[in-house]
Amino acid sequence: MSGVLRTRPGWFARLAAGVLLVVWACGGDQPVEPEPEPEPTEWTEPIVPAPNVDVPRGVQLTEEGSELAIGETASAIYRADRSRVSVVDVTVSSVLRGSIGRDFTTFDLPEKVAEQTPYYVRVRVTNDGPGPLAGAAVPVYALDSTATYFPATSLLGTLPACPGGPLPMPFAPQDTQTRCLLFLAPDGVRIQEIQLRPYEGYDPVSWTVPDRVERYQPSQPPDGPKKRG
Repeated sequence: MSGVLRTRPGWFARLAAGVLLVVWACGGDQPVEPEPEPEPTEWTEPIVPAPNVDVPRGVQLTEEGSELAIGETASAIYRADRSRVSVVDVTVSSVLRGSIGRDFTTFDLPEKVAEQTPYYVRVRVTNDGPGPLAGAAVPVYALDSTATYFPATSLLGTLPACPGGPLPMPFAPQDTQTRCLLFLAPDGVRIQEIQLRPYEGYDPVSWTVPDRVERYQPSQPPDGPKKRG
């Protein structure tokens, strides 16, 4: 996102804007007018180049900024850090709404967290190569109704409703893993999109979350109810 930042005039420039200053030149009879204030400057975010990696044959990267439906797959270059760069396929399989009071009975939660709504996001990640992504975080975020995006919440302990965690070791090329990501929305706020943000400067690929999100039931798997054949 780009914006316009206006330069802040110094104290002398502010004084000049509010009071007419007349400075007499040495030995002359003509006043010297103060110089005009500089024009506001426009600021834009610096362009961050995409990571340099050979995209495996047969893999087509998803266009940045694409909007997908739940169940569709995005392909992107993922830079976990300088030593872990590879192409990944990410599929958001399901989004379910949980209950703090029912699903977190084994956790000692602060009052502020107890008022939030948990969302359980099931994702499938495949490493297309060329490098391993051992122990990397899944680069998936949530965007809420206040236009704020944030990463998944990490827990010290196991949440049966949404077993998560980073990618396993070594997560070599052609490996595939499914993870459940926990996102907490404040009271009165809902999650509108799930976003793939694989490196800084990337225009995220988004999965639209429906207005009515199905509730997670303890008897069903975190990736949603099974369809009857």
